[in-house]
Amino acid sequence: MKQFPFKNKLFLSYAAIIVVIVCIFTMALIFLTAPLNREIELRHQTSIFENSLKEMESILSDMEFLGQQVSFNTEILNCFATLSSDLSMSNYFTQNLTQSIRISSILQDINGVQSFASRIILMNHLGDYISAGTLYELDELVYEFIRNSNSDTLYEELKDNEEGQIFRSRHKDYLSNNPDVQLISLKRALKIPGVSKIYGVVEIEIDIRKISLFHFWKDGDSEYLLLDEQGNIIYPVLEKDESILEIYSYVNRKLKHGSISSFETDYNGESVIATAAHVQPSNWILLRIFPSSKLSEPYISNYISLVSGGLILLVMLLVIIYYLVDRLTSPLRALATSVRNVRYQNMRIEMDETQQKYSTEELEALNNAFHNMLTRLNKSFRAEMQAYMRALQSQADPHFLYNMLSVIIASSESFGDNQTVSMCLKLTAMLRYIADFDEYLVTMKDEIDHARNYLDLMKDRYEDMLSYEIEVDERAEKVIIPKLVVQPLVENCFKHGFKGRPPWRIVIKATADNDRWSLTVSDNGAGISEETISIIKQKLEHYKNDVAVGYSQLKIGGMGLLNTLLRLTLLYEEPFKYYIGNNDEGGTIIEIGGTLYDSCDDSGRRATNTAAD
Repeated sequence: MKQFPFKNKLFLSYAAIIVVIVCIFTMALIFLTAPLNREIELRHQTSIFENSLKEMESILSDMEFLGQQVSFNTEILNCFATLSSDLSMSNYFTQNLTQSIRISSILQDINGVQSFASRIILMNHLGDYISAGTLYELDELVYEFIRNSNSDTLYEELKDNEEGQIFRSRHKDYLSNNPDVQLISLKRALKIPGVSKIYGVVEIEIDIRKISLFHFWKDGDSEYLLLDEQGNIIYPVLEKDESILEIYSYVNRKLKHGSISSFETDYNGESVIATAAHVQPSNWILLRIFPSSKLSEPYISNYISLVSGGLILLVMLLVIIYYLVDRLTSPLRALATSVRNVRYQNMRIEMDETQQKYSTEELEALNNAFHNMLTRLNKSFRAEMQAYMRALQSQADPHFLYNMLSVIIASSESFGDNQTVSMCLKLTAMLRYIADFDEYLVTMKDEIDHARNYLDLMKDRYEDMLSYEIEVDERAEKVIIPKLVVQPLVENCFKHGFKGRPPWRIVIKATADNDRWSLTVSDNGAGISEETISIIKQKLEHYKNDVAVGYSQLKIGGMGLLNTLLRLTLLYEEPFKYYIGNNDEGGTIIEIGGTLYDSCDDSGRRATNTAAD
């Protein structure tokens, strides 16, 4: 079944509005919540980093605590305080085995059963050295290590450090030849608290693999880096990278102790979130690099749910809109069906039960408007029928007149009455012009010729009491106008203007300038009153709204001024110019005019006039 177009258009219009609103609402929710979700995820990632930082700090704190236990041990401190007065450059602990075993035992006890530190070293600037731990040592490497150690410089660095300790970055094991061992160490001054003199150095060394046991190194979404004060990578074991150096340079300038800094930057061509903090109690930096694109991933499911909810809401709204549109247009469709059933024999619209059930004031008004339109249409049908009958009658009448005029012409010629012959010929030309129904539109020249025949006949009657003048531009002769426009204006002069004494004079002027044409008919008669002019204008407006009311004036012989103006109004879509008034010297002047076109269509509607060159 063919769908009702208006219903579909109405539904599509509302549907388009609903779709736009739902889409805008859904996208607005996504775009408004996206920054908030990003901020929440950023805080979550910072929290993850804080936990990783605490794990890393626990290692260094344990190293610091172990160093404090060694440096604060009274027996060890007394031993090295005594050794500081022994200027012998030999290793005290290689010559005193009992003391060596005693100090080593103390170091083992401090290190614990699980041996947190891979090695604990005690040494001073006089060459005294002892260690304990799980790493083996080579005597020649130990001797070389003692000989190459710059104790004086180290002592100064420890004195300058507020905590009296220095964390050393990743390095190889200098006391063995094992290339697989990588260590980090803490050097701490061995001294009495409150006294500036340093008796020796405690070094706590742990294997770098102890750091690798933390789970955060295996985080697949992010990359962790442990950096020393110079930006060297402590762990994982990697070479220096320019991108990492740039990040470190920025972090080192902005980062403060005890704070966490996060910023967005580029890393290997990818936008990342870099989070960094100092690993207490050292000056090392733990850096976490997290892809910015990952910040939105946890909320993608939320966005999908939001879009799905929007689609479900959209479908529900479209179903509701379709039902409402169908209900609202139901009486209108029923009315359309009733209108389609209107026939010439049945000029009525009946409201069925559906229309009465869902009818509104607007629909009632629409029904009444259709009823009034059909009433006027019925009147128009009757007027058209009358016009058709009159046209048939007018076509029959001229044939009788032509025959009678031919008899008069023949009789007048036999008696030599040339004036009568001339009058009959002009009257015959006028009747043929009037009775030619094939041409509704004619040129201005044809109209002027017809009016000239009429004036010649009237001059034959009034002789010297009547004179006329006709001036027509060559361009104006080609103007297309309705038939019987000029002669009724001239006839109006005789009917209403010439009430006084002769001589009477009529002047006809037709011009065409630029894009407009003008026709003026003036006389020297009694003139026209303002009241009559007002009545003509009122009737013209009334007849334009209902042509059938003034139909009685359209018959031949009734072509008056009002009828002429009305026909010109119907011809031109835009308002044409007309003027009715009195001459300064007396008499009436009537001027009409319109736009020039190249031609006109069959209905006389706006086309283009032949007056154009």
